[in-house]
Amino acid sequence: MDKLVAKIPRKTLFVYAISLLSFVSITEGADPTYSYIECPNTTLSTTSTYAPNSTYRTNLNTLFSVLSSNSNNASDGFYNFTAGSSPPDVAYGLFLCRGDVSAAVCRDCVVYATGDAVQRCPGSKRVTIWYDECLLRYSNVSIFDARDTSFGAILSNPQNVTNATLFNEVLGEVMDDIADRASSDDSGKKFATAQANYSPLQMVYGLAQCTPDISNSDCNTCLRDCISTFPSCCDANQGARVLYPSCYVRYETYPFYNVSVGAAPPPPSPVLPPPPPSTTSFCFLTRRAKKKYNSVNEDNDGDDISKVHSLQYDLGTIQAATNNFSDDNKIGEGGFGLVYKGLFPDGQEVAMKRLSRTSGQGAQEFKNEVVLVAKLQHRNLVRLLGFCLGGEEKILIYEFVPNKSLDYFLFG
Repeated sequence: MDKLVAKIPRKTLFVYAISLLSFVSITEGADPTYSYIECPNTTLSTTSTYAPNSTYRTNLNTLFSVLSSNSNNASDGFYNFTAGSSPPDVAYGLFLCRGDVSAAVCRDCVVYATGDAVQRCPGSKRVTIWYDECLLRYSNVSIFDARDTSFGAILSNPQNVTNATLFNEVLGEVMDDIADRASSDDSGKKFATAQANYSPLQMVYGLAQCTPDISNSDCNTCLRDCISTFPSCCDANQGARVLYPSCYVRYETYPFYNVSVGAAPPPPSPVLPPPPPSTTSFCFLTRRAKKKYNSVNEDNDGDDISKVHSLQYDLGTIQAATNNFSDDNKIGEGGFGLVYKGLFPDGQEVAMKRLSRTSGQGAQEFKNEVVLVAKLQHRNLVRLLGFCLGGEEKILIYEFVPNKSLDYFLFG
């Protein structure tokens, strides 16, 4: 991680540049991914530090115990508590877990943070520590029910996107959407995610969240404050995040969260009027048509090609699902290339055929072939789910069928 490079006027807002993180799934029992910590200078001052045997330390231990014990059953991933009753030794504290993580991941993150924060800021009464999975904050003054953007951090991926103008336009739409939905989230989490294509093969993923103790209007203001920082700090960067005590936003060009949680609900299906009552009964006898597997309906070719994008996956999603084509995920090898097992964020297992780069097949030829193969669906064939074109990569994505043999498909 690079050293401190800039400060934003009027706020203690530090800017760091970080390299693109490895694609790692969040698993229960793993240590959380550290992002940043904020604590005052731990000089000998009774207002900002405490002694190991002090009353504040005793109250802090109580606070940590209560927060940890409640981290497994907080329905909205948020909890706050006050330990002690005599200022200035009262310990106020809270945690906020990312809206898409499980209760077990939330618990592990909070428990880990209570020890990690003290080690990183020994003796400090006021600490805020951020991880990818959770936020922990404690202080000797009240930190509840009020929007706080007085300090924070910006972390960014220094690699740039290729089409900055289009990317910024799509990113702006994503950020605007999640800020609105997070600040009006009826579930109480004040959490939202969104994703959108900024090119036929690439996507941007965004996430926004506020602490549920602040009002909807304060949440919206806080998130807008975060978003307004992106043009000056992270223009055209492939990923960035702004961390404040009361809210944070993040975007990446790969899925860094569970894409099925916090996304916008699908539009409602249109309600069709009931058909008019029939006065005559009919009985139809039809002959079961044979399925065709060797031809494409010529009348629909144009529509099929125009809808081919619905089968496309971006390369970042594929890399994340296969742990960047790890050898541990390789399940087969043939004349056309290697086959990897992949796991999408929604839990779906897939098999991915990574075609050889020496095949010489063009992108349009590849797409045309995908359309054809996609239409050749049969119960005796493994189903094609989609494809990926990224750089020199040509990848076919199939359903994953573990431990099945030919007789299973032939005889069920």
